[in-house]
Amino acid sequence: MLEKRLYRLLRRLLVATVAVMSLITASLAPSQAEVSEIRIAYQHSMAFLVVDVLLAKRMIEARAAAAGLDGVTVSAVRLPAARPPTKRC
Repeated sequence: MLEKRLYRLLRRLLVATVAVMSLITASLAPSQAEVSEIRIAYQHSMAFLVVDVLLAKRMIEARAAAAGLDGVTVSAVRLPAARPPTKRC
């Protein structure tokens, strides 16, 4: 008899907890952070040639303006190339 009551109590507590957590999760509004600067770091290689073209023609800023995000600036840092590995004798 006591086990049955305890089982019912735990089940009700679990259902109530799930209901409260669902309400809390549903009530939270989705949030977005808006930034005015995009920073890109890349190395000099053929794979990053596309990044060079995007930066030279200011295509990222143009796409942001077309999407309604005025005032977006792009800054890029070209990282130095890694040294080739040396042979150990």
